[in-house]
Amino acid sequence: MLIFCQGRYAISLAIEDFTHSPFSHVGTLIYIKEVDRWGVIEATKDHGVHVGHLSYYTDVYDGDIVLATTPALLFSDYKKLLAAQFDLLDDRYDTGQELSMLAHKLLRAYPISVGKREFFCSGLYEQGRKATSLPLEYGGPGMASPEQVWIDSSVFPVCALVKGYQ
Repeated sequence: MLIFCQGRYAISLAIEDFTHSPFSHVGTLIYIKEVDRWGVIEATKDHGVHVGHLSYYTDVYDGDIVLATTPALLFSDYKKLLAAQFDLLDDRYDTGQELSMLAHKLLRAYPISVGKREFFCSGLYEQGRKATSLPLEYGGPGMASPEQVWIDSSVFPVCALVKGYQ
């Protein structure tokens, strides 16, 4: 399962505007049976690649969320996706690539900088999907944006938590 976020923070609004997307963030939902908790494997500016609490998005986050699924992924694919993402835990957040993608959109001649072992949210998800038999349809340059994950034909919305503007 995936969580897509539509935030009202300044950085969220900037990402949504830049990518022409309703979403500024995407993560992979996981259920940890041993502690009876839901988590999100994600890459954030403050924490890099980590496992966060789903309750942050349902209780604290200033924005709406949409849960989606990828029914075409087999259970074995899902395990590969999670394994690939777990292997990237503690990697850094890739601010440089985000900025270079903005410059590339404005000036096509500007190259996209791709750091090693650095990811932003949708790039982390894209890396996980590369480990499966069904990678994302996005073909670069750089990492996929939340919008490019959202419009992938294998992604289907399930439900939304619409909090409305506060």
